[in-house]
Amino acid sequence: LGMALENARLTRENMRITLMNERQLLANELHDSLAQTLAYMKMRLALLQDSMANSDTESSAKYLEDVSEAVDTAYSGLRELLTHFRNRMDPRGLLHALQELVNGFFKKTGIFINFSNLTPDLNLSPDQEVQVFHIVQEALANIQKHSQAQDVSLTLGLDGNNQYWVCIEDDGIGISNKLVPDRDMHFAMSIMRERAQRLSGNVTVEKLQDHGTRVLLTFPATRKDNAK
Repeated sequence: LGMALENARLTRENMRITLMNERQLLANELHDSLAQTLAYMKMRLALLQDSMANSDTESSAKYLEDVSEAVDTAYSGLRELLTHFRNRMDPRGLLHALQELVNGFFKKTGIFINFSNLTPDLNLSPDQEVQVFHIVQEALANIQKHSQAQDVSLTLGLDGNNQYWVCIEDDGIGISNKLVPDRDMHFAMSIMRERAQRLSGNVTVEKLQDHGTRVLLTFPATRKDNAK
């Protein structure tokens, strides 16, 4: 009887800890997903007010379009976040979630992504998995919107310095092309860099030598039982 009561107590404690972790993860995701977008929207609204006060029709139209796009981004991000937390990360983990993302990208764009996992043992905490997933999601969203790519690759690896790396490459027009507004790239990079910081890592975006773009995320390998 004593053992049964102790097991029941431990079960309740584990459930409470799991619930607290879920709530904290949701709070973090709400901040990461919406805070950047709302801050950007607030700045654009201030510029819109100034341009309207000065009867600057051209600038007003541009800032209004920026605000409209930010609203769309916030709305779609919130929908994805709610869907994610209704379904939670698949028990099979990040690799399966990324495969589903890759499959969905092909259905939406017709672009096949060459997805490779070179890590011997991808061992991440739930929060790390979420951050990596959304960085890849943001990178693929930018490819879909701006790159005009035909081929895309997504590769995960672990280097000799015990650093995970995630590389997304495309053969599109590249980040320096004028079809990609600087404000859009800056906004996307802000989101990805903030998520990378949560991994104690870094994300870079660079134009490839011939054509296309590379997004590279690196962060230290941390076992699940040691991750915060």
